[in-house]
Amino acid sequence: MNLKWMKQYKNEDRIYKNNVANTARYVLGVKGDKPLIVFGINPSTASDKEPDPTLVRVEKLASLKHCDSWIMLNLYPYRETDIKKLVNYKRELHDENIKHIKEILDKYPDAIIIAAWGDIDNKLVSSIKKDIKNCLRDINEIIVNKGRNWLALKDMGYPVHFLYTGEGFKLYEVDFVNFIPKF
Repeated sequence: MNLKWMKQYKNEDRIYKNNVANTARYVLGVKGDKPLIVFGINPSTASDKEPDPTLVRVEKLASLKHCDSWIMLNLYPYRETDIKKLVNYKRELHDENIKHIKEILDKYPDAIIIAAWGDIDNKLVSSIKKDIKNCLRDINEIIVNKGRNWLALKDMGYPVHFLYTGEGFKLYEVDFVNFIPKF
């Protein structure tokens, strides 16, 4: 896969699933046979027309790992650029997110799955920490039941976000227990 900006992909190759108001994004990526699947905490500004710096790094790692595509998913789908403003949990958004995650994992049973949501324990406000922890547990249950493993760029007690990895893209298999934020 050649590195491209998202807007350079053909419309029919893009995957973009969001809610009607575009306040939630469930799936963003590019179609292929062997995608790299990356989980962040929540979506920011990236769309099927414009990438953000995280997606540029995701695409680079997909290329380095000889994946022909990539897909970005999140623990919680609500769009927010400032994680400290992520304060209101809506169960219906989580349920819809889980539906899309199951579809993607069913469609791509051999894809590499990367955890990359960063240190949510120290970044989330307390009003939503328990809810995000439950989102993570639900997603992990799906991954474990499908016999899949989490990989991360670094394991520092949390899976490091792509923007804070430096230039290294070495992957480590990590135990999910290390990803449960300590609330």
